[in-house]
Amino acid sequence: MPWIRSRAKMGSIAVMGTLDSKGEEHLFLREAVAGRGMPVLTINIGTLGPPAFPPDLDLGVRGQMAREDAVEKVLQRAKAEVSLLQKSSEISGLISCGGGTGTHMATTVMRQLPIGFPKVMVSTVASRDLSSIVSTSDITMIHSVADLIGVNSVTGRILDQAAAAVCAMSKARWSPQPRRATIAMTSFGFVTEAAQRIRRLLEQRGYEVVAFHANGTGGRAMEEMAIGGHFHGILDLALHELADDMMGGYCRGAGQVRLFSPPDKALPRLVIPGGLDCAVLEFTKDSVPERYLGRKLFFYDFRSAIGLEPGESARLGQDLARRLNMYRGPVEILIPSLGWSEADAPEMPLYDPESREALLAALEKGLVGGRRVRRVQAHINEERFALEAVSLMEGLLQGGASA
Repeated sequence: MPWIRSRAKMGSIAVMGTLDSKGEEHLFLREAVAGRGMPVLTINIGTLGPPAFPPDLDLGVRGQMAREDAVEKVLQRAKAEVSLLQKSSEISGLISCGGGTGTHMATTVMRQLPIGFPKVMVSTVASRDLSSIVSTSDITMIHSVADLIGVNSVTGRILDQAAAAVCAMSKARWSPQPRRATIAMTSFGFVTEAAQRIRRLLEQRGYEVVAFHANGTGGRAMEEMAIGGHFHGILDLALHELADDMMGGYCRGAGQVRLFSPPDKALPRLVIPGGLDCAVLEFTKDSVPERYLGRKLFFYDFRSAIGLEPGESARLGQDLARRLNMYRGPVEILIPSLGWSEADAPEMPLYDPESREALLAALEKGLVGGRRVRRVQAHINEERFALEAVSLMEGLLQGGASA
């Protein structure tokens, strides 16, 4: 069982880390937090040796055990103990610092904590790809710049600022205004105008709208929060992640969780093919890969969008039908017939009615169980389409739209 030296004072800031290899740095964090008048609870999750100073909660593992096994055992302990501390309000924030392993361990614990609970990670790897580290959580990552081998004029300033941040975050007391219902909405750069119109119209009707950037992580975050009971319905305006998953694009990573919910958690959902006209890839007009020469292209920053060909769109339609057939909640499918993104409009580079129709033909052929497709003679970014989408969403929430 973990060794507890003293019970945490309510609202303590947890300073957690590998106190064997990063003891000096975590001791500095402890003093920096305490110096700001906050109670502190130190937690050891080391696996190499004894902690550099006595922690309040020692979850470390030492002895004859393979390192990967030791890390896994410590993480199991830490996730359980920290979750209990958070739920009992004994801690009001969590801060850590570390290198590769320390970052992996601390953020694994942080990711299971609820959104809004302060979590700050000072890391030597914070300048790298953080998608697997942060995932769908709200961890605040701070790059240490210098390696965390002692406290010096560089690391000391950064660690002190991180301590100040977690203390201030723990004192924030914002509460949202009560709303009629909360609707999750996906969005994407090329359908921003539609997202803004729909949000405005729904808010005028008394709804709260929480938008998620359909960039791979955003879609997964929305699905996870929906299962967690945060929303009353989903307005899935941007399905672009499905295209990037298929094409290996910039917004890939949503995977099979998109459009999936357990039967008892499946919310009313309006599905719109925003961004399914294209895939976003990382190249500019000066570095177009040879395999994309001759394709419809839309250049806009360090990324470019390629228009999908009819065969690719048909595959997407089949995939979308498969996902919708498995979805157990009430669903409406609304299609803007005149274009699915900013770049998919007359006189724009990706305008391609043939490719859109290939997707819709495959979708309609694959749907079962009474699912049907509604079409609106409008572009996705037009006011007319936004009004139709809001009307259907309200019908779904009130149980009046067809399932």
